[in-house]
Amino acid sequence: MKLTLEMLDQVSDIIVSIDDNGLIIHANQAAVEKLAVKTNHHLSSILHKNNVDNLISQFLQSPPNSSFDNICLLDANNDALPATLKIFQNDSEKVFFFSVAIQQDSFSSSIAEKVKLIEALSKSSKLRTDIVEDAFIEIMRKAHIALDVNRLSIWMFDNDKTYVECVASLQVDKVNNEINQMLGQRIYKEEFPQYFAMLCRDDVIVTDDVLHEPQTAELVNSYLLPYHISSMLDVPIRSNSLMIGAICFEHTGTMRKWSVYEVKFGLLIAQLIALYLESQERNKALMHLSQLLEDKKNLMNEIKYRTKSNNAIVNAIVSYYLNKTDISQAPNLLHLKSHILGISGVHEIILESYDYESIRFNKVIYRIIGLVESMNSSKSKIDINIAINDIAIHVSKALPLSLIIYEITNHAYHHSFQHVSNASLTITMQSFDDQYQVVVKDNGNSITEDSLNNRDLLCLKLVEIFVQELGGSLQIESGQGNKFTILFPVAITVHV
Repeated sequence: MKLTLEMLDQVSDIIVSIDDNGLIIHANQAAVEKLAVKTNHHLSSILHKNNVDNLISQFLQSPPNSSFDNICLLDANNDALPATLKIFQNDSEKVFFFSVAIQQDSFSSSIAEKVKLIEALSKSSKLRTDIVEDAFIEIMRKAHIALDVNRLSIWMFDNDKTYVECVASLQVDKVNNEINQMLGQRIYKEEFPQYFAMLCRDDVIVTDDVLHEPQTAELVNSYLLPYHISSMLDVPIRSNSLMIGAICFEHTGTMRKWSVYEVKFGLLIAQLIALYLESQERNKALMHLSQLLEDKKNLMNEIKYRTKSNNAIVNAIVSYYLNKTDISQAPNLLHLKSHILGISGVHEIILESYDYESIRFNKVIYRIIGLVESMNSSKSKIDINIAINDIAIHVSKALPLSLIIYEITNHAYHHSFQHVSNASLTITMQSFDDQYQVVVKDNGNSITEDSLNNRDLLCLKLVEIFVQELGGSLQIESGQGNKFTILFPVAITVHV
């Protein structure tokens, strides 16, 4: 047994053998160093007080090959040391193998260090700028520390995946000088077909011995030997479910075996690179969208300006000819001028809207009616009732519809309600699946049949033009008042 324990002195697990009474007979070097074990002491001397009462009897009575989890040992500093236990029988002795936090401490420390580095990267200001090279170098510096590799490089595919190009690299020499000698280098598919095919498979390429494993055979003479690379870890970079490149971790010197945790850390780094690149794309898209919105705003302001300017010019022309015209023709020109001013006012109301994609027509309608009333303030008051739900329509629909309602309501003031008491007008609007229905009804004088047939009223001519702009239909019913029914599609009409 003594020889066996001498051999086990090289093992990092804590190993002790006990007799039937629970006294320690032998202990390996790890047990002595970590637990200050002494022979002839009871097993309870190395167990944490929380475990002693419940477990001693279980240990002594357990058959060979029994296992216990969540054991708590007492180390040389009287601190708790988590462990698992495996019991073996050797003649009259029981041999206890404690797998404790000797290795776990190192592993946990390594994991904690990597987590800190990831947290530091997530807070780094360099990953919040649009300087891609600085962001990549920052990521590789942290990965260099975490994985203890002195060569790192980031490679990106071209659009057709005929080559990968090094877009960032970091090499740290023995005195921590940084060298960037790979930038701009390319690996072409036609020169390294096997290695390139593996990259394109979107799998992690783990190579412990790059000089003797077939997956890197193509790179030995041209790349691996010149740069003294012994082990390599290539991790794919995926963005929007597509592989766009890879980050390479290259170990120089003696061969290295990559652990599963190092591979997982490499995947985290690759994902961080992908997230950074995606954020850059989003930022570019947002900047482009912001520019488009600014351009749209400038365009709409220009349209507003030109609309006002054109209306002012037309109004000035009419006013000029009004002053030059025979007095018998003056009423007609005054009526025309009134129409122009009204149409101009409607344009201003619509173009003042904040969102041209979604104009709340149930709110706009009150401003249109207010405009009509102000243009006819000298005439008798009309009782106007509006029944429109919360309906949002595009500016391409809102403008002609507003002009229609303006013209019909203005016509009512000038014609339908002459010599009519208790004048009332109702405006309703409803949506039916893929179309809207607007009905304007008054209790005034009926439009004559000749006027309906010949459309000799300016109001009717303009309404028909605006209905055509809506891509809709118009029905006029006369008798005991007038009823205008307009149907038009919800979908935006594209005018070519």
